[in-house]
Amino acid sequence: MLPSIPWDETIKSTWEATEKGAIDTFKTFFKNKLLHYEFDKEGAYIKKWIPELKDLPSSYIHKPWKAPADVLEKANVTLDQTYPTSIIDYKALESER
Repeated sequence: MLPSIPWDETIKSTWEATEKGAIDTFKTFFKNKLLHYEFDKEGAYIKKWIPELKDLPSSYIHKPWKAPADVLEKANVTLDQTYPTSIIDYKALESER
């Protein structure tokens, strides 16, 4: 015979598991955002699979929308034409937290 578990304990443990999952998902999102800096500092993977950015210097390869106009022009990148701007406003996200 299985032991009896009080209903409120079941709800509590389910809520805690759900809450932990939400926090882990949030942490994973921001961790994944930073992984490419750690493992591909020079941007070799990006330059291979996104040919529009192949001439961009490594210092801007992970965030081309932050590159100065002269750097973008030299690399033949025109934001919103040859490459899209970032669709996520990270500053706004951080201020909401």
